[in-house]
Amino acid sequence: MITTNWDLLIENIFDGYTTYIGQEELLFSNTYNIGEIYKIHGCSSKPESLILTNEDYDDYNNKNAYLASKLITIFVEHPVIFIGYSISDENIRALLKSISLCIGSDKLEKLRENLIFLDINEPSSGPTIETSYMHFNNVQVPVKIIKTADFSSVYRSIHNFERKIPARVLRFCREQVYEIVQSQNPQSKIAVIDYDNIKDQKNIEIVFGLGVIGKVGETGYRSFTLLDIFEDIIYNNKDFSPEKVLKITVRQLGTKCHFIPIFKYISQMGVTSVGEYEESGLDLDFYLKRNVPAVFSSGAVKSFEKYQHLDFAEFIEAASESAFLTLAPYHDNVDLDLLEKYIVDNYTRLMSSNKKYYFRKLICFYDWLKYKF
Repeated sequence: MITTNWDLLIENIFDGYTTYIGQEELLFSNTYNIGEIYKIHGCSSKPESLILTNEDYDDYNNKNAYLASKLITIFVEHPVIFIGYSISDENIRALLKSISLCIGSDKLEKLRENLIFLDINEPSSGPTIETSYMHFNNVQVPVKIIKTADFSSVYRSIHNFERKIPARVLRFCREQVYEIVQSQNPQSKIAVIDYDNIKDQKNIEIVFGLGVIGKVGETGYRSFTLLDIFEDIIYNNKDFSPEKVLKITVRQLGTKCHFIPIFKYISQMGVTSVGEYEESGLDLDFYLKRNVPAVFSSGAVKSFEKYQHLDFAEFIEAASESAFLTLAPYHDNVDLDLLEKYIVDNYTRLMSSNKKYYFRKLICFYDWLKYKF
């Protein structure tokens, strides 16, 4: 996160990120380019760091050569979304002009997908994504401009890029690897095989473990995401231990995830009745003792009335996508094979769409219907 704001809002939102204030803190720190916040105009917590007066701004670029070069590197190597900045902002223009001078006009086109500006001036026809150019003498720097009055759709799109491990944890891992490489005595933290005896480098596997030594297998189940579970329910491709998924992964996800498909794993543990469930010691009442099928629906049962005379195949054809996703659990005679085919055929698209919440509920309904006891 790169910000010119002085307040502490971003630190509060992105808890666990490491904050660097101004150029001085960057100069004397090891940065890892992940899980970090750069406050390039200073911070209210250090009043002397603030870029505040006309003189501060006039002298900013002269005094912050290292910071400017770091920002240029970030702009070139990563996609950057500018939120709350005008495309005519002089500081931004100065950095982009430096980029144009560094990389040459023949490579500038590669920046097209890297520089993305959000513009609140949405056209009357609706949100648009446009290509524009910033002009510096005879050089044009291509940028993308998303014009929308509602930034939330952009935030949702960004949110769809799910990480298996939180950014702050990835930063910690990178920091630890860096320390191992720098250390003069890393034997206690690293295990190596005889690299010189390996003829084919493709056979090399690198494993990085985070957790308590001796419990790496169990710790791994804490890093699986909800998306991993959904994928396994549909494609059966993860070879998970059902007991560890239910006792470690589901517990780690917690009740903040209201919809987790768990009946497949319960079935794999041989639990086929309420009595066997109560004897199993599994603590999954939150997911089991709910009003089915209403809990898996996102629409009112009255909305289903116009479809209730149709069989399930006809219902799929007649209903809109939104209606099917939200009302399918109300159907009295769900064809499990057709439901499974629908989910498999649309999995990749709907799991990355703005309808993924309803699609996930539908998968949970499918899991309940197929494996319930």
